[in-house]
Amino acid sequence: DNMTIVGKLSINEYKVTIICGETQTFVFLPYGTNIQEYINENYQPEEGYTLNATFTHTFVPANDTAEVTVEYIPKEYVLTYSTTGSDSDLNGSIIVTFGSKILDKLPSTEKEGYEFNGWFIDGNKITEEFTMPSKDIDVNGTYNVLTYDVRVFDGTETILEYSYVYKTKLSSVLNDN
Repeated sequence: DNMTIVGKLSINEYKVTIICGETQTFVFLPYGTNIQEYINENYQPEEGYTLNATFTHTFVPANDTAEVTVEYIPKEYVLTYSTTGSDSDLNGSIIVTFGSKILDKLPSTEKEGYEFNGWFIDGNKITEEFTMPSKDIDVNGTYNVLTYDVRVFDGTETILEYSYVYKTKLSSVLNDN
């Protein structure tokens, strides 16, 4: 007589602890599963972040000891800046972390004799709340030269009154008048 034996083989699943910040999650994966592949497929970072994971085991072991620490690290991007309109314009670039307020990172814009109009991206003024996007950016700033009113008195009345821009040599102006 013929006899058929049917067997069923199942792979045991084991607990893998995943730690992300203050949160712990548990997943049950079959023995031998590549944990790194599982994490890369199921813990995709949001735009502007990189996934960083550390593993106690590469593959699910035959016990519940596998642990993964997952963190999302902000990426860094290049912020290039330039100004126009002053006697010594600013030009340069800096590395800025995604999500950082960029006005805090830009160089000082105070210059004697000039008024700074602000930093702009594509014609839009940057506010205090503006943060570094997930791409390299160029920002531009402009200055207006300040105008000063000059009056010359002869002791009793004003004999000359003009408005001059910053760094005008007054001696040449007075000699012309």
